[in-house]
Amino acid sequence: MVLICTGFEEFDRKIAENVEDSQIIFYPDFLLKEKGEVAVLSPKINTKIPFKDFLFALRQQDKRIVLILGDKASPYIGYALALGIYDIIFDPVTPDKVVEKIKHPSRFSDVQHLYLGLQGKVRFSGSAEDEQPAFYSTSSLDSSDIDRKIAEGILKFLGRSTKNMSLTEMLLAIEEEIIRAIT
Repeated sequence: MVLICTGFEEFDRKIAENVEDSQIIFYPDFLLKEKGEVAVLSPKINTKIPFKDFLFALRQQDKRIVLILGDKASPYIGYALALGIYDIIFDPVTPDKVVEKIKHPSRFSDVQHLYLGLQGKVRFSGSAEDEQPAFYSTSSLDSSDIDRKIAEGILKFLGRSTKNMSLTEMLLAIEEEIIRAIT
């Protein structure tokens, strides 16, 4: 079941017309209760908790999220990536783009470039202030160091050790986790 809740009723209707086994959700918090494998949403919806925490709650339920951000400068990009949300749609957003993303999920390689632009910490409500940053400044690192730091950050987020692992082994571990999450 594909749950659709973007905050734009007509847009939601156009998506639902082109996606089998879909349902338009009018109350965003209902997404946390409704059984469904995929949720299509945007930060335009009004949730009872901060949107970044809403994304976290949906991912805790193993829902795949197709996230419509529109603006490439959105503050939610880092949170989405940290949560393993790779189906991100930027402007120009069309119902056809959303339907295509639902039918053909993005892979890590499709969004890897977005990690390089993140230089601040990604924090969810209640996180400790003194934790290590999830993403590192790229100014003093070469590309192989950047790749390694990104892979280490993802595996740390997933609760996996990176001790004595090569970059290739880390990437394979990430791929295993993604496959495990979607199967």
